[in-house]
Amino acid sequence: MFKMLTSRGVHLNTFIMDNSGTNKERIYTLWTKLCYAPCSSLVHVEIHAPFPKNCVIKTLADNCTKLSYLDINLYDNCIVRTEQLLNYLNELFSAQKRLSNIRLIFPNGPGKMLINILKSQLESFKHLDLAKWNFNDCDWEWLKKCPNLTEFAMTKPQPQVIDILGLEYDFYRLKISKNSKITTIHWHFDKFDKISLVSNFYFHPENF
Repeated sequence: MFKMLTSRGVHLNTFIMDNSGTNKERIYTLWTKLCYAPCSSLVHVEIHAPFPKNCVIKTLADNCTKLSYLDINLYDNCIVRTEQLLNYLNELFSAQKRLSNIRLIFPNGPGKMLINILKSQLESFKHLDLAKWNFNDCDWEWLKKCPNLTEFAMTKPQPQVIDILGLEYDFYRLKISKNSKITTIHWHFDKFDKISLVSNFYFHPENF
């Protein structure tokens, strides 16, 4: 189907894949075949199926510079592949030419490595939602230096995060499967870097 679309000059700006009936090998093929090179037109990507996504992130990094919305469920239990994945994420963030709205889920993902990437892109993010990462012993001072950030969310924030962002936050509970939910804490900011009086979950349009 993708080969037919691209051969006719169709360039997609939105790609969404849910978490049902996914064949991992076919997904890898999709993101490595040349038939999908026109993904340079993508501005909105959501992939909720939990499989290793190095090929996906690398393809986006090599081709996309206008990606403003990325909501992706990362997963990998191999240290080497995880390090490679984060390197590709760094390339992807660096390549963007517009403010990014990023939601990354990674159960027990290496939070310190992710923060090192985010610290190098402080002006790039508008909405940032980080769920299920392992942020033990991380330093959050960089949150004070994000001039364009209007929403920040994470699971189980450390005391330092609350000290920096304050006690005015909202909860959102996302049901990701029949027996599993993710609860994230959200801070919202106005243009004066104060907590906004109007709560708006960018990645979840309906309130909890």
